[in-house]
Amino acid sequence: MKVFVGKVLVLVAAATLLLLTAKAWADTGDYPMAPPPSETERAVQAEIGYSNDTLSNGRAPWSEEYLRVYKAFGKGENFYGAYRMTNRFSLTDQEIMLGGTTNLSPNWHLNLEASISPTHNVLAQWTGSAELYHAIASQWGIYFGEQYRQYNNSTVNANVNIQNVGIEHYFGNWRLAYTFRLSEVSGTTQTGTSHSLELDDYYADQDKIGLLLVGGQEVDNNGPSSIILGDVRTAMIVGAHWFSPTWGMTYGFGVNDFHPFYTRTTFQVGVAHKF
Repeated sequence: MKVFVGKVLVLVAAATLLLLTAKAWADTGDYPMAPPPSETERAVQAEIGYSNDTLSNGRAPWSEEYLRVYKAFGKGENFYGAYRMTNRFSLTDQEIMLGGTTNLSPNWHLNLEASISPTHNVLAQWTGSAELYHAIASQWGIYFGEQYRQYNNSTVNANVNIQNVGIEHYFGNWRLAYTFRLSEVSGTTQTGTSHSLELDDYYADQDKIGLLLVGGQEVDNNGPSSIILGDVRTAMIVGAHWFSPTWGMTYGFGVNDFHPFYTRTTFQVGVAHKF
């Protein structure tokens, strides 16, 4: 517990330093701001990146290489996809994901997403999710959805259901969001709830830095032969910064304590380009 709290304090201090630096950079105008893509531009954005997780209790580190593509079609509508290669518990997986958001009405939006892993040694064999978003007032919104995961390899055959409901609020350059999740492993008594809090500062047109805090019980891997519910405490710093109208980067670092099994310390970096 003391180690986790210490890492969280370091993350908060680092986030404060990054935020002050980013704000000072933005205020001086030393770099060209990237304007939001208009509906007529219909920009295509691609990102390649890498992440590394160091695990406690003598476990081998995790790694991931990914390619993501995003295309906007109009206000509130988009299509995106990703390919990633992961190495977890010394086993390699590949996964393809597709998703998109469409407008059902001016205030209702539907997001659908699905993924498939042809290897599924550790990752889910396939996943599917749907989420509805409703703008309830100026700068307020609510969302609710469900995700289904199917794990199926030589030692595990498990289905996981995750329901979520949340609310978000925008004020000035800031976004604050709260999400409640209910996770269960089908056919077992493993059911848990978790809470997440997100605070994002959009300090320039397309640049942001955010803090993510999670606490409760969630389903995760405890090795290739075990899908289990555990106590989760997460603190993450995530962000995106554009150096020009066409080139930018994403980053993330933090700690995830999956008690009592292991603690993951995560670092992620990506390079993004608009076409």
